[in-house]
Amino acid sequence: MNEVETVKIKIGEEELTLTPSPKAMSKVSQAFGGILNAVDRVQRFDTDAIAFAIAAGADLAEAEREALPRRIFATGITELLVPTVRFLGLLASGGRRSKPADEKAA
Repeated sequence: MNEVETVKIKIGEEELTLTPSPKAMSKVSQAFGGILNAVDRVQRFDTDAIAFAIAAGADLAEAEREALPRRIFATGITELLVPTVRFLGLLASGGRRSKPADEKAA
């Protein structure tokens, strides 16, 4: 099996690694009724959705999860949108980046 691609995300001074996994995929899918719904909520600047996705990807302990909203506010939502959506996309593709259509045909 190919190694999964991770996403580095900086929140304040700390860098977290979001790692796609079956556990993270299941948590996100159950919480939002599917990964696409999670992407939609993140793109709508839903701070709870952003925090949940980051916590799932970084496999954070409860105390760390509780501090996320404050840390997200201090960092700024706009700084976290792209890497969070990238992580959710990796969850949907089994941890691998999707290939462009022209590469798939080759």
